[in-house]
Amino acid sequence: MTTDLPKYNELIYPTLQAIQGLGGEAFNDEIEDAVIDLLDLPEEALELRYEESEDWIIKNRITFAKSYAKKASLLVNPKKSFWALTETADEVLQLPREEGEAKALELSAIALRDFKEESKARNDFFGFTSRLAFLA
Repeated sequence: MTTDLPKYNELIYPTLQAIQGLGGEAFNDEIEDAVIDLLDLPEEALELRYEESEDWIIKNRITFAKSYAKKASLLVNPKKSFWALTETADEVLQLPREEGEAKALELSAIALRDFKEESKARNDFFGFTSRLAFLA
């Protein structure tokens, strides 16, 4: 059944739409409720939880969608639990739906690639410095 739920990257555009519908900025709970309303998922899909943590799967994926939208400069997170659309998000949302969805996915894929490269560079650096400390 979890395969029936949208993946986090498929939730980026609906998350932007939800925030737009909430006036361009909103708190986590408001965003989650609005995304779930937009998706019109069956009740049993909304009740799915991870066995280990008991977290709701759909809410977890919406959280990841917000995080990657932020990495893609589509959202800002000016304070805890609060999100707002950026100018880039406004531009994406003005495109026809299919184009907007594709652009949001493209921007998030670029952001993910950049994040992985930065993480690798950071790990390489810290791995190098820890080896130096070991040699000292």
